[in-house]
Amino acid sequence: MKYLRLLRIFSVLFALTVCTSYLHAAALTAGTTTIPLNCTKGQTCTSSGTSTLVVSILSSAYFTVTAPSVPWLVVSPMSGNADQTTSDTILTFAVSPGWTTMSSGFHSTTVTITSPSATSATVTVTLQVQDAAPT
Repeated sequence: MKYLRLLRIFSVLFALTVCTSYLHAAALTAGTTTIPLNCTKGQTCTSSGTSTLVVSILSSAYFTVTAPSVPWLVVSPMSGNADQTTSDTILTFAVSPGWTTMSSGFHSTTVTITSPSATSATVTVTLQVQDAAPT
């Protein structure tokens, strides 16, 4: 009897360990780790100010994106479920209108994508603001 009871306790602990290890073993996979954006002063920042990223999540899992810490970046969607057929979702990174007041040069930030069933992925987003060509 004591042996059977001890076996049950160990089997439950083993099952819990295996389950939690499996949950943390999955990973978010970003199609790239860097998103480059470019804008030129005096012009509308359109296609070069927008980029997409395919993020793969093993199994159809819920994900969230940490809010960018800079005012010049907009990420969409900020949360959702990975596509159930491909386990992929597309995130759009765009430059907000406030970029026009920024100084010329390179600006950088990181964005983290998390999911309760996977390890997180961090993506670096760079913005190159260029001066207008002299006339």
